[in-house]
Amino acid sequence: MEKQVWNAAVLDTIGLKNYFEKNNNNYMWQDRFDALVISGANRNDVFEAEKLLQKDATIEVINSQLNSGEVQKVIITKNIMELGHQILPQDLELKEGISKIYEQNDAFHIVKVNKIIPKALKSFEESKGNVINDFQNEIEKNWVQSLKEQFKVKVNKDVLAKVKSQILK
Repeated sequence: MEKQVWNAAVLDTIGLKNYFEKNNNNYMWQDRFDALVISGANRNDVFEAEKLLQKDATIEVINSQLNSGEVQKVIITKNIMELGHQILPQDLELKEGISKIYEQNDAFHIVKVNKIIPKALKSFEESKGNVINDFQNEIEKNWVQSLKEQFKVKVNKDVLAKVKSQILK
């Protein structure tokens, strides 16, 4: 199976790319957005971050104003994320700008959405792991089907019943 399925899928680069081209609608980015998420245990700290965001403060300014020395009041995360990302509030509204302050998981969060990125096809490189997995599944399915066609299985019911009775003792 390793040779017939797993290694075959990884080594067949042309087959992988053809599989991807034929099935590329299975490899899509959902709506995403470029966002800055600020989280903290204290609502007042996140409120202070909100005031700084409204003044277009940079990450560095927010960090220096709220996190001093050994005390870290807020955690700042900047990334491109899909709606539903674990760091985001569950009921976050997808729109550009500064969100309200959300309370979730014993913390407070505010999100500044810089840009909304609509659904789009992933590139081959972005989806390569999933493509390999799906291609392996297709190769395995075809291989098992060819084995079924090549070899007919006949079950000796008497022997099967005898084995079952010995196992269940």
